[in-house]
Amino acid sequence: MIKDAIYSAADAFLSRRLSAGTQMGTKAIAGALQAKLRQRAFFSAKVGEARIVAALRELSDAYSSGRIGRAEARSRLKEFLAQEPGAAELPRLAKTARLNLILDQNARMAAAVGRWQVAMDKDVMERFPYWRYIAGPNPRDSHKVLDGLILRKDDPFWASHFPPWEFNCNCDLEEVDEEEAAAAGGAAPRGPAMSEPKSGFEFNPADAFDEKLEVDPDLPDDLRRKIEEAMRGAA
Repeated sequence: MIKDAIYSAADAFLSRRLSAGTQMGTKAIAGALQAKLRQRAFFSAKVGEARIVAALRELSDAYSSGRIGRAEARSRLKEFLAQEPGAAELPRLAKTARLNLILDQNARMAAAVGRWQVAMDKDVMERFPYWRYIAGPNPRDSHKVLDGLILRKDDPFWASHFPPWEFNCNCDLEEVDEEEAAAAGGAAPRGPAMSEPKSGFEFNPADAFDEKLEVDPDLPDDLRRKIEEAMRGAA
């Protein structure tokens, strides 16, 4: 039942996103679009060709929803890119590491949205009001220092540090009840390592279904129009 609810919320998140081609790099995208809007879009840095974005989106979503495995998704993308004329200008896109990052990051974000929605259910919150941070394999220092941190689910800290809170973040969370949190001494002290992602990546699963977004009027007309249309269609 819980797994079904998680998958359902994750699939809803995937289906509502706008496919957006862009020639901008990661940091430029972060400066042009507020985080809440970036979560509504599927894009890959410096990939502006619509056909390529569509192929990335189709196979990424298929992997994120569990319909195909990562190896198959990556293989099919490599085959597509090898035959797509527009991919010749993007030689690094077909690299295994780049495709793995695209596939894994989107899958982790979708899973996080599903987990967040289920975890914030009133009955679940009453039983497990805390999360414990679990650092992933080979974590960055700024992630490793959070290992074992216990905070209430409604703590604002999670708005910026809910895994994956940086590119290629493979950290996890574990639900914790009042008794276990008390036995662990409650919330761990916050340290200077709890900083914002340096890459400009931001992700907050609580914003995935926020319908009260304001689109920056300074965005290019075509991009602003597409975002507004996508938001109206999802309402």
